[in-house]
Amino acid sequence: MRSKYIVIEGLEGAGKTTARNVVVETLEQLGIRDMVFTREPGGTQLAEKLRSLVLDIKSVGDEVITDSFDIQHQTSSPS
Repeated sequence: MRSKYIVIEGLEGAGKTTARNVVVETLEQLGIRDMVFTREPGGTQLAEKLRSLVLDIKSVGDEVITDSFDIQHQTSSPS
């Protein structure tokens, strides 16, 4: 079987985890068990820390956080 790439997007609280669980259950019922999951930001140690920061901080605007991360990322790994 050829690989498939499934994307589930939505705002916070939209039901992405519920949708993911339904997709996983359906694929498992079809005998498909070889699955890889990722999320954005996420997947690496730095990205998981950023994800926690973004989800936990309420008093700082999202734009400030993402701009700061973008600057840090560009200076640590220039293209």
